Amino acid sequence: MDVIECDSAETALRELEKTGERVSMLLTDVKLAGKIDGVELAHFAHDYYPEIHVVVTSGSPIIRSLPDGATFMPKPLRPLDVLHEAERSRH
Repeated sequence: MDVIECDSAETALRELEKTGERVSMLLTDVKLAGKIDGVELAHFAHDYYPEIHVVVTSGSPIIRSLPDGATFMPKPLRPLDVLHEAERSRH
C-alpha cells in the first residue's frame, strides 16, 4: 500500500486527477492549506471517483455535510483506526 502525502487540497486534487483510478482511500483533515478545505476535497473525490473510500478528520465537530458513504474520524487519530479504515477501503 502506497501513501501519497499532499501539502494542500490543490495538490491533492492534482494527484487525484493523475492517479484517482488507483486510489483506494482519501484521508483528509477539514482544515487544509490553500483555498479548498477538506470537506470540499472530499466532495470532489466522491463526485469524480466514487470508488474511493473518503475519510475526513477534524479536532472539532463538522457542521457541514460530508459525501454519502464518507467516514468521519475525530482527532486525535489512533493509528489502528486508520489502518482499519485503510483495510476497509481495499474490499
